[in-house]
Amino acid sequence: MKYIVDESQFKLLLNKLKPSIFKYWDKNGPGLTNNFYSTFSISSFRNIEYMVELLSEWMGGEEKLIKFIKKDEGETFRIIDGGYNFQIILDEVTVNEYQVYLHVRVMPGGTVTLIFHDDAPTLSIEDAVSNDRFGWEISSEIKDTIFDNFFKFFSEFGFTIEGIDIDYM
Repeated sequence: MKYIVDESQFKLLLNKLKPSIFKYWDKNGPGLTNNFYSTFSISSFRNIEYMVELLSEWMGGEEKLIKFIKKDEGETFRIIDGGYNFQIILDEVTVNEYQVYLHVRVMPGGTVTLIFHDDAPTLSIEDAVSNDRFGWEISSEIKDTIFDNFFKFFSEFGFTIEGIDIDYM
């Protein structure tokens, strides 16, 4: 049986569940994962802001949550996706409400295999993005692969990736 509750009833219910939710995070680590939502029979579309507030409280405040969200700044990541193989440096994560903006640098030496060509040549990322015919498409796909690689992490904390700025080294 499904129950329909209004906003105030939902918050009251979550406040009663707060000790259990905090114990769950103590055991499983922080996150608003699918497993978390199914454990507590909560819809992931329900008042994400309040869920992030609870998570923030469990972590010790909003500053600690933001620090955790930004923990990978300065780190290097290898992206292997489809015909793409390259490394990025995550220079900065800018947080604005429940949105994040990523500032990354693509390191030299990455490659892309052009699967839409008959002979499927492999080019350097630098050559591919500067190509007059398809460079715009390669740039767009690089942004998509970066988005795909970071989406899960940020969404599990109630944040959406609103933009990605890319510099090529």
